[in-house]
Amino acid sequence: MNRFLIPLICLFIPLASCSRNSFEWDGTKITKYLGKETDVVIPDGATEIGEEAFAGCESLTSVTIPQGVTTIGDLAFAACKSLTFVTIPKSVTTIECSAFGGCGSLTSVTIPEGVTTINDGTFMGCGSLTSVTLPEGLTEIGAFAFRDCKSLTSINIPNSIQKIEREAFTSCPALKPDLIPADHPSLMTDGVGLLTKDGKKIIGCLTSIEEYRIPEGVTEIESEAFYACKFFKSVEIPEGVTVIGPYAFCSCESLTTVVIPQSVAKIGMWAFFHCKSLTSVVIPENVTVIENGTFSNCSSLKTVEIPESVRAIKEFAFSGCGSLTSVTIPEGVTMIEGFVFSHCTSLKTVFLPESLTEIRDHAFDECPNLTIHAPKGSKAEEYAKENNISFQAK
Repeated sequence: MNRFLIPLICLFIPLASCSRNSFEWDGTKITKYLGKETDVVIPDGATEIGEEAFAGCESLTSVTIPQGVTTIGDLAFAACKSLTFVTIPKSVTTIECSAFGGCGSLTSVTIPEGVTTINDGTFMGCGSLTSVTLPEGLTEIGAFAFRDCKSLTSINIPNSIQKIEREAFTSCPALKPDLIPADHPSLMTDGVGLLTKDGKKIIGCLTSIEEYRIPEGVTEIESEAFYACKFFKSVEIPEGVTVIGPYAFCSCESLTTVVIPQSVAKIGMWAFFHCKSLTSVVIPENVTVIENGTFSNCSSLKTVEIPESVRAIKEFAFSGCGSLTSVTIPEGVTMIEGFVFSHCTSLKTVFLPESLTEIRDHAFDECPNLTIHAPKGSKAEEYAKENNISFQAK
C-alpha cells in the first residue's frame, strides 16, 4: 500500500491507541514501528510482524496483536525492556527466533494453539517472566528458548512435545527440576538430562550443572545432546552406552574430564570438537574408526590413548590439538586421512605402525617439531621423506 494514502484511510476508520502512520507497512506486513506510544494496538489487516519491527523500543509497555496475524518475525520485540504485557491471538502459528528475547519486564505469556515450535531464543533473557502456558500441539522447544528467565517458576510441558533443544531452560534457577511430568508419553528427565521415555537415549540437557553422571540404562547419547553446554566441567558416561552421536559434546568449552566406558563402540564426527579445556582422553577398545573432527580443536588435550581396535583415523580427527606432544597409532591402522594432526604445534613424537598403507596429504601440516617413528622401509618412512619430516626407525 502507498504510504501517502495511509493518513487518508485513517480518516474513515476508528482510531486505535496509535494511528496507522505509526508503522512502516504494506497493509499486511509491519516492518517498523515509528511511534512513541507506550501502549500499542497493532491495526487490523496486519498478518505479519516483520523482523526487528519493534526491536529496541525501550518505552513500550504493552502490545495487542490483532486476530489475523500469523507470524511474529525474528527479533520482532527484542530488547523491549519495559514490555510487561503482550496479547498473542489464536491466529498466530509462527513465532520466530528471539522474537521476545531480552524483554526483561515481561511477566507472563500464553502461546496460542496453532504454534507448533518455540524457536531458538524466543524468550531468552525475559528475567521477570514467571509463568508460561504452552499449547497442546506444540512439538518442539528450540535452543536457549527460555534461557536466563530467572523468575520462571511455572511452565507446562504438553504431551505433544517431542524435542527440547540444548539449554532451553539453562539459568532458570526458580524452575523445578521435575519439568517433564511423570505421565509424559515420550520423554522423561533425571532433573538434568532429557531422555526418551524408555530411558535408553539421552537427547538433551535441561539445566546447567558442572558435574553430571549420565544415568544407568542409557545406551545412546544422541546427536548434539550436549552441544555448546559451556557449563559442564566433568561428565561420566556409564557402562552400557554404545553410541556417542555426532556433535554430542561439541563446544563444551569448560569440559576438562570425560569418562568414556569400554562399552562405547562408536563416537560420532565432531563429537568433542572445540572442547578446549579437555586435557586427556582414553578411547574405548571397541572403537574401530575415529571419525572426522572427533577431537579437533581440543587445544588443551595433552594425552590420548588410541586402542588396538582402531583401523582408520579420519580427516581433522585431532587437528588443532596444540598441547598434544606424543601419539602412538596402533598396529592394524591402515589409513590416516588428510589434516588428522594438522596444527598440532606441540607434537614432537608420533609412532606409526607397519600396517599403514596410506597417509593422505596434509595429515601432519604445521607440526614443526615432529619426528615420525616407524619401521624402516614402511609407508610411514616414505611419507616422512616426501614431506621433509624427521624420521627415526624403530
